[in-house]
Amino acid sequence: MVRITFLIAVLSLAFTGCGSKGSGYKVHGTLTRGGQPLRPQATDLPPAVGNRVQLTFYPLPAGPRPADPFQAGVVGFHAMVHADGTFDVPDRLPPGKYLIAVHVRPYGPLGADELEDRFSFQSSKIIEEINADRAVAIELGNYR
Repeated sequence: MVRITFLIAVLSLAFTGCGSKGSGYKVHGTLTRGGQPLRPQATDLPPAVGNRVQLTFYPLPAGPRPADPFQAGVVGFHAMVHADGTFDVPDRLPPGKYLIAVHVRPYGPLGADELEDRFSFQSSKIIEEINADRAVAIELGNYR
């Protein structure tokens, strides 16, 4: 009986997928600083090191923000940020309020943040409500 239940669960995931690609809302937009596309400072590293601008939509937690979203089970939706300052979130977002974290890491995903963590999960003041497919314009200069 346990094997049948497990098999049904595995098949359900295989046919429906694990993410939220089928339901929720499509989000795209622009990410700028001073009206210009947000880009890391020039480095000698090849572009293949990884996406140096990280943009993540986290469901806004009720109450105080946990110190570590991952440890608290808060799962973010990562956006693909393009050189022209546009971005799109590949997964569909469930309706709700989102805290948006932004990092610029010219030396890779674990390097120092050029924004000095001013827009980290713990510090960001960027909050957007998502209740329809929509474009989100983020100008970092508006969030001091």
